[in-house]
Amino acid sequence: LAKLASRGQEYHDTMKAYSEAVHAFHTKFEQSTSIAEEYAQKRTDCNQMQAEFETAACHFSDSSEESCDAYLSSYDTRLQDYVAVVRNIAARAADREAEWIHLKRVSCVLAKLGGVEKDGDLAENSTMAREVQACYSQGIVNNDLTISERPAPAREACLAMPTQPCSDAFVKEEYHDLPNGTSAIACESTCTAPAPPATTPATMPKCSSFTCPSGTVARFDADEIQGSDSERCCQVNEWRLLLRQTAPFVQPRDKWLDHDRSHPDA
Repeated sequence: LAKLASRGQEYHDTMKAYSEAVHAFHTKFEQSTSIAEEYAQKRTDCNQMQAEFETAACHFSDSSEESCDAYLSSYDTRLQDYVAVVRNIAARAADREAEWIHLKRVSCVLAKLGGVEKDGDLAENSTMAREVQACYSQGIVNNDLTISERPAPAREACLAMPTQPCSDAFVKEEYHDLPNGTSAIACESTCTAPAPPATTPATMPKCSSFTCPSGTVARFDADEIQGSDSERCCQVNEWRLLLRQTAPFVQPRDKWLDHDRSHPDA
């Protein structure tokens, strides 16, 4: 009986251990299933984030290249405009300085002539004649008419272009240090093909061939500026009517000198 009782206890202990092992197995199995599902979801999420990252990188790469091309093209066009305007201003400033010098000399001569009191005062080698002649050689400077030329701002360099997504360099840069046991899915580029080069400024028409809308007139430097729109080629008409004919003193229009050729009916 004692031996039977010992065998019974041993059986009981064995069944208890078996039941505990089965319970532990089912618990671990459920945990494993849950972990596997969580892993699969995490991997799906990571793959989705990788795809979104590569798409965003493509958009950034494309927009960076387009922005750089647009900046370079705009700079070249504006630089041509600036050089043309500077050249025109320099010419007009030189004209004004010449006009100022001659007007001052004429004013000097007239002032001297106004001092003539009798015949012979302007005889050759007379004091008055020498003073009149000195009017033509006097140094006349008006710094207010001097316009110093300022160089155009230098063209800035474009920012370094980002690495093109899915290239070997991109994969090496972005995915070389992933955590142990992980790997990136195959990179799929969604970048657009390179855009055709922008139209060079040399192919653009001159503003002189553009017809300005009502209320505006062509810029004074329209023969030098490139463009085909009112913003670049036109300016507000600042002419004002100074004289108007009144009956009976009327002359045909073609007898009048019209300074505003863009608006002959004004």
